[in-house]
Amino acid sequence: MEETIKLTPIDLLMPRGYIRFNFHFSLTLSNQAATPTHLELSFSRLLKEIPLLGGFIHQREDTTLEIRLLPNHPRHSFHIRDFTKDPTATAAQYAPVEWAIQGKADAPVSAAQANFTSDGLVLCICMHHAITDGPGLATVVRRWSEHCHDVANSTNFAISRPLSKECCDRTPLLNQGIENTALTHLAEDMIKKRDAQGYDYSLLPGLAIPDMPVHIFRIDEPKLAELKGSVDAYIKAVDASKWVSTHDVLCAYLWHSISRARARVLPALISDAGSVEGKKTSRLITAANMRAELIPPLPADYMGNANVHPLAKRPLKCLTSTVVDALAGTAVAIRKSITDTDDAYARNLCHVIEHLPPWDVGKVNNPVCDFEAHGEYDIDITSWLTFGVRDMDWGSKLGRPGKMRRVVLPGQSGLDGRCGILPRTSEGGMEVMVSLKEESMRALMKDEFFKGMASLGSW
Repeated sequence: MEETIKLTPIDLLMPRGYIRFNFHFSLTLSNQAATPTHLELSFSRLLKEIPLLGGFIHQREDTTLEIRLLPNHPRHSFHIRDFTKDPTATAAQYAPVEWAIQGKADAPVSAAQANFTSDGLVLCICMHHAITDGPGLATVVRRWSEHCHDVANSTNFAISRPLSKECCDRTPLLNQGIENTALTHLAEDMIKKRDAQGYDYSLLPGLAIPDMPVHIFRIDEPKLAELKGSVDAYIKAVDASKWVSTHDVLCAYLWHSISRARARVLPALISDAGSVEGKKTSRLITAANMRAELIPPLPADYMGNANVHPLAKRPLKCLTSTVVDALAGTAVAIRKSITDTDDAYARNLCHVIEHLPPWDVGKVNNPVCDFEAHGEYDIDITSWLTFGVRDMDWGSKLGRPGKMRRVVLPGQSGLDGRCGILPRTSEGGMEVMVSLKEESMRALMKDEFFKGMASLGSW
């Protein structure tokens, strides 16, 4: 019998497409032989433990979405492809075929493809964003790795560490909205109604999206720590009650660097005679995990969407400065935007979505997913630094992945000003993925302030 699972208001804010990542493993030829079996068996165990992953996304007549499950007929969306003799294979070939139907009716909740290459294995894992966020995907990937470890090593590690009983329970965020008129302006900043149905810019027919360059940069962590120390000292001298995290300082550094690059290409952005008043202010959109912030808190392994997107705003002229007081002010603004997203904020956000007419819910989006929200002055930064890739042991044949990369396909490379802080690789170090218009990217790579702490990395 078919089972239906209702999505929460925060689920409905997310793009109607997949979160997708590639996990890179080094493999010997002898280990490649057993790996497909280990992956298939462990994926079957994962589906049995989390039936949700075998479901599909159904769009209702009012354009809202729901999950549907056929308990006895899960959609086993796992594929294996051999590219060991094809060095020309592309990222598009590494992605599972379900990628092509991500915006259509009845797309699977999850899909994966194991791609064997001459260098090892590229494991592409996708989950529909209406179902979960980055932390939820991390839980799924970590769980798959534990099952794969058990299959390869004949152990019972996964069984000994079961998921919480509430990990797939969405009721704490269903019909739990609480109006707070003092926070309504924040909710309005978070959501945006659009005239076209759908969320993901890549799924809107006829919308021309330029194929922007995407580069990975390695961050010099000792220099980041040095900058953090200077910012801390300045903040302590001005207002000892305030504080910022290393994440805040890194985001401030990226925000300033990108704004400086854009100002070189478009000097009018910071001129007093700016043609559009709104262009004198830049917005930074980040992601805040609300699992521990809600009252009562959600379990750490909650598999729904619990990320919200705080907005910080700063004058563009300030963002082109490299002096410590300007950077400190930006870091403080970022910290405030994150701390403002508490339980009351999340409940009011849910209330706003819950009280939209059904047909309008299908036209709601948040700026981090909205093509039009990324102008020549806004950026967004998502951090996957705590994804825990280096801690995922997939067993004696696969071992631990060397790195994780977001899937970038031609024509869908990203939005102008989209950044992602990547998990640490097996070699250590911090990496950031940046997508910018071509002229701005060239200016960024020449900027002395940016080059002082970042160097070009590799895919």
